[in-house]
Amino acid sequence: MRALGEDPADFQELLHGLWEVYNPVGASREGVVIHLARAMWLANRADRMQEVYAMPQAQDVSKGREDRRNAHMAALQKTPAFHDVLENKMVRCV
Repeated sequence: MRALGEDPADFQELLHGLWEVYNPVGASREGVVIHLARAMWLANRADRMQEVYAMPQAQDVSKGREDRRNAHMAALQKTPAFHDVLENKMVRCV
């Protein structure tokens, strides 16, 4: 757990909370609560890992869009038609 940046005390707190909610009696019910705590813990870990993986992916997509937009704008700025449109808009603003 510690190698993944997790605190074992947090797991114990989760288990304790579930224990209080379900108040298991008997070995099989205690096992169910322990398995529930583990399943919840692993699901939360998977969510965190997915977020860590997804963030760079989303940034790459965003960067790609930004690069394409900048390239498009640079290409437009080189055309005489763009300069005519820009000049007409500036004249209207004045």
